[in-house]
Amino acid sequence: MSFNAGGIVRGGGNAVNLTSASTYAMVRDVFESLNTSGADYYLSMAFQIVSESSTGTVGSGTSYFAWGADDDVTYVHNQTLGGTNASNVIARVGDASEYRASTAANLKYGTTYFLVVEYGGWDSGVNGYTTATSWVYADDGEGGTTIVSATKTVVSETTGSKGIIGLNLRTHFITEDTHLLFDDIVFGDSLASVTGAIPEPATYAVFAGLAILGISILRRKRRS
Repeated sequence: MSFNAGGIVRGGGNAVNLTSASTYAMVRDVFESLNTSGADYYLSMAFQIVSESSTGTVGSGTSYFAWGADDDVTYVHNQTLGGTNASNVIARVGDASEYRASTAANLKYGTTYFLVVEYGGWDSGVNGYTTATSWVYADDGEGGTTIVSATKTVVSETTGSKGIIGLNLRTHFITEDTHLLFDDIVFGDSLASVTGAIPEPATYAVFAGLAILGISILRRKRRS
């Protein structure tokens, strides 16, 4: 599985095949301790939503995933998150979400897309990330990309990630029939660092060596 459009060349390795829904489908630290510097951080990955029984556009209520800035304190529902919900790109802070219909990107089963999530808007008054932004890149068929984005800002002492130590993947509606493939997950400190064909030194290959973790809900599956 790989994404190659608009100058972005990512994936092509062993994709992770996620076949179960979980509030904490995957958690991985990227810092040794909680980072409260207030700097913006970014995550990117190539992904596919795969259905064993359906074709065409991803249907409502069939796939949800979101990556949260994990602070080891805030319950995942209240974190600063970004991802997709069926055919929508989503950005979420706490229970407040912004949805953007991805008809321009035309999310379809079995098609590879590229996701970028930004954790930003650090507010020293509430000591937290108040803004989530998600972008989904799709091949426009002419060597470029179509981009759909969503942004949500909520300033609250009780919601939003209160720093970042790592990443948490939250999923719903993921089953053996409708499942998620993802590959080449990168975490960095700028948009350019996570969208380049070759990640910059300030990025982290977040899930390198995933197979040795023994997490039961994940199966590695070779796809081309």
